[in-house]
Amino acid sequence: MEDKLGPTQLSLSEKEISSIDDYRRKKNTAVLTIMFTDIQGFTSLAEENGESYVHELHQSHDRILVETIEEGNAGVVIKYIGDSIMAVFSEPTAAAEKALLIQSRLKAFNQDHPELDKLMVRIGLHMGQTVIENKMQTDLFGRHVNKASRVESLAAGGHIYITYTVFDSIKSWLMDSKGAAWKLHGSYYLKGISKAEEIYEIYDTAITQAQAPRKARKKNRGLVLAGLGGVGILLLAGALALGLGGSAKRARGLEAGSQAPAAIAAEAPATQTGPATTTENSAAKAGQPGQATAAGLKATAANVTSATAKTTVPAAPAPQAAPGATPPGPPPEVYFLGMIAREPILDFTTPLAVSLVDPAQGLKKSINDIEPGKHVLHFVRSYMVRFYSVFEVKPGKNIVQINFKESYLPGVDIYYNIGDGPEPSPPEAHSDEEAYFFIDRKSLSRIDHVGKPGVEIQGRKTADGKVVYEVHYTLVLDKATIVDKTMRLECPASQAERIEVKNQALHEDDYHRYTLSYGYDGRSLHFDISAAFKD
Repeated sequence: MEDKLGPTQLSLSEKEISSIDDYRRKKNTAVLTIMFTDIQGFTSLAEENGESYVHELHQSHDRILVETIEEGNAGVVIKYIGDSIMAVFSEPTAAAEKALLIQSRLKAFNQDHPELDKLMVRIGLHMGQTVIENKMQTDLFGRHVNKASRVESLAAGGHIYITYTVFDSIKSWLMDSKGAAWKLHGSYYLKGISKAEEIYEIYDTAITQAQAPRKARKKNRGLVLAGLGGVGILLLAGALALGLGGSAKRARGLEAGSQAPAAIAAEAPATQTGPATTTENSAAKAGQPGQATAAGLKATAANVTSATAKTTVPAAPAPQAAPGATPPGPPPEVYFLGMIAREPILDFTTPLAVSLVDPAQGLKKSINDIEPGKHVLHFVRSYMVRFYSVFEVKPGKNIVQINFKESYLPGVDIYYNIGDGPEPSPPEAHSDEEAYFFIDRKSLSRIDHVGKPGVEIQGRKTADGKVVYEVHYTLVLDKATIVDKTMRLECPASQAERIEVKNQALHEDDYHRYTLSYGYDGRSLHFDISAAFKD
């Protein structure tokens, strides 16, 4: 994508700025969410098909996007830049909802017009404060627009990338939104911007799957733990890129009534006597992206100490030392970065409570006492999905970067319908191979598995008015065949009442189980092999 914006300036007319300010005044907000869109491969389309063809395609594109963005007065289109559109929204959830709706309507348009090349649009969203002292700041707004444009340029056609500020504002909405999913791809350097930006993707599970940026420089996360107050620097070996997953399979892994990912931060209330101090980014001070300096760490320590001094948390009674024994020292102070979990569980048993210390960096302090040593946090997405992060705490003060890794159990789920004619219905087969892991409760070591359930169904009507289903199902775990069976199910073709069989055991160990469920009548068979965590 060619540059539409300079690295630090935005080419907007006074009229366009005025229309933006009028919009945000009507919405009574100082914060705006900016949307940038771009047609993938538009230049090539123009060169290959001619002006008349491209004009028709461009008109359809503008109609779909403008109608969707401005429908219900949710947002307003500000500028057309070649094949791109820039729009603003007062609510980040509205921007996210419209971005998903744009992709849905474009998919429908492409299906309805097979004679045309597919319209594939990439979308970027970023939000930030644009008003200071009741006055809109053009240069500040320009920087936010510039970032939205850079984020959009990372995406492929059909994908929606958002910054952390947008994600943090819409995560509760994502949890309740049917069919919507998200994935954190990691931190990437944007052109013309020195500080790396966390890039999230939101998507409709019925339309696409998440795809990481392919032509962008990802930040090296080698330094992710730092001690505070002169205790020292802790290094996280083998830096882990955040991989909070969202895939097309996610929809079937969710519990009933929870249709979207729910990795949402739960923050315990704390009594504050003043605003939290914003921690400076030590990497930015050093002038080297991704590198921390001793001075920066000392500044972080000072700021955190200042911030936490204003946070009052009831202290637990001090333990009594045994006669003649050395009194134990105070428990470590533990601060978390990257703690975006709705209900994190500490060491498999204890709900973790945190208080927000630094909103700018998302720094949160543990209210729980956490002893020195190795620990694990996990949270539950559904019966098939867990997120785990193993970390270490040392005496004194700790900043712990939490890197949750997704463990997603496999499963197959088939709805098979019998045709009306006498001919056998076409067979249908599905399998799902998935690598997943557990954390051992005692050693906190990782236990890896690869599971692959599979099902093949063939149905037919017999001459005596019956329906026969023949089902072959398998379960392979770590290349060993656990189950390989064939069953025959039969009932009258006129039978409307379903026969249901639930949760037949196929395999079970200390960590998880595989079960089989099915239901059938004279018209259809539903066959499901699923796995579930036991913790």
